[in-house]
Amino acid sequence: MAAYLRTFKNSCDSLASINAPVSQSDMFTFLLAGLPSDYESFVTTAKLQRPKPTMAELRSSLLLHESWLQQMHPITLLMILYTNRVRTRPRTRPTSTRMESPSVLVQEVNTSESPTATLVLPCFPSLA
Repeated sequence: MAAYLRTFKNSCDSLASINAPVSQSDMFTFLLAGLPSDYESFVTTAKLQRPKPTMAELRSSLLLHESWLQQMHPITLLMILYTNRVRTRPRTRPTSTRMESPSVLVQEVNTSESPTATLVLPCFPSLA
């Protein structure tokens, strides 16, 4: 997100330097229009906010929302894995009283966008 915001600001600054400044209203609209679908709820909320947030407030809110998305993604993935595991079990009596839960492999991944991204991979026990 920081790279997107930096690129957006540089583009607006470049236009201003050739006497074609972008209005605050247009900046607001274009910035939100360029966001990925993960930010749909954020975009809707920002558009409905009255008065409209300043560009500084919008940038700050976007960075906070990105942080929230990164924190929520592994939890959501674990919930999906557990739910899918429960749904796909046959409806027969268990042969043991031990409950199985899906395990995951958590691995830190270095990317250009986020140097400490966390990758959560499912590790399913053998079904035999």
